[in-house]
Amino acid sequence: MGKHYISKYAICPCYRSEERQVIRCGTECTTIHRVFSDASDAKNYKENYCRNGFMRCPIYINIALYEKLSDENKKKVLEVLRKMEDERKCLSTRGS
Repeated sequence: MGKHYISKYAICPCYRSEERQVIRCGTECTTIHRVFSDASDAKNYKENYCRNGFMRCPIYINIALYEKLSDENKKKVLEVLRKMEDERKCLSTRGS
């Protein structure tokens, strides 16, 4: 990964920093790295969501929904995500 910086044009409350093909979003407890295969896709995403329409951003929406969950429901979500990650790892080792 390259050098990351903070854009003065980003207005999304979940925006943290970016690189040419990466956006970092999150809260004080969560960080999401969105990696793009193409720099122009990243630029378009940043323009459409980070700098203008963050209320429509899928990352912002998911973070906002997660933050509204009760602590018990957050635990359930994390449990499901851990199981999904374990299954993904299991499937990736089978293909090796």
